[in-house]
Amino acid sequence: MHETEGNVARNTPVWLPALADAAPEYRRLLDLGYPRDATLKLVGDRHRLGARERMILYRGVLDAGQSGRIASALVRSARPGAPWAVDGYNVLFTIINYRGGHPTFLGTDGLLRDAGGKHGRFGGDDEFGQASELMAETLAGLGPGAVTVYLDTPVSGSGRHAEKLTDMLRRAGIDAEARTVRSADPPVRDFEGGHAASSDSAVALGARSTVFDLARCALERRYGAVFPDLGSLVEGCADGPAGAYALVTFVPAGHAEAVLEALFAAGAGALGNYERCAWTSLGQGRFRPLPGSRPRLGAEGRDERVDEQRLELLVTESFVEPALAALRSSHPYEEPAVYLYRLDARCLRPGALA
Repeated sequence: MHETEGNVARNTPVWLPALADAAPEYRRLLDLGYPRDATLKLVGDRHRLGARERMILYRGVLDAGQSGRIASALVRSARPGAPWAVDGYNVLFTIINYRGGHPTFLGTDGLLRDAGGKHGRFGGDDEFGQASELMAETLAGLGPGAVTVYLDTPVSGSGRHAEKLTDMLRRAGIDAEARTVRSADPPVRDFEGGHAASSDSAVALGARSTVFDLARCALERRYGAVFPDLGSLVEGCADGPAGAYALVTFVPAGHAEAVLEALFAAGAGALGNYERCAWTSLGQGRFRPLPGSRPRLGAEGRDERVDEQRLELLVTESFVEPALAALRSSHPYEEPAVYLYRLDARCLRPGALA
């Protein structure tokens, strides 16, 4: 079941309840060393799972050892100026499958995966171009050094894609080259000294560089996407969408707009087809500056009362750090009060953030 907003199909994870019992059982058997294919058939038959749910288990649930190794190599913040090796079609098809409304989810290793969508063939030049533009836009915003994108030659049109992608990345101001290779896995896996961008578990397990989930970053930044988390499911704590938060702070009334603008610019306040969403309410803050403080308002050792506005905004995980940095740099107080609440999925309309 999918819901389309604008030109993007949003996932409503109707498959998630079907995996509530199956995913933890599948993971336990993998951890005990049972063969993956036989375990999938056993668990799938026992819980009467369809082909889609079985594919989600197979692609998204790894044993604890593999999940931990990949998670330890995974980074969410890119190092400015670092060189990149990108598993091009892996990133592009993940973007396309999300946009097409196919199930997308975080695996137990923290990497974004999809199930049941396109792999190996594009629907046309527009589809390739739109996904490539989003990849280039995201990379440019991460401030990379030299970028090499590897495209698998078995994919039809890979040579033409390499030329177009190289041109697109360079027009975005990136020192980049797209190359065709028999398989992108070895050069991305063996790349050293920067970031390896792939959500392929075999690449991530053997990566010699830190692993960056470029498709996830792109979808979170463009669409405010939040994905069902199979890691939480197998641990028995899947009570909300992965990485959706309510950010709350308190600002002297005359400074609220400046702080809001900084938060919006940092990516906070997006909800479905809406942006710059916030709740504000007026109240009174009170505090007493202690010795060593440098209060903007009030004096050391004296109680102070200030008319303040409470600001509340939604923020997804990839924007938490930028939003907090923007809040602190724009807030007039030496010690701004900040609350960050993890959201329960029941607070959101299905598909509003995913």
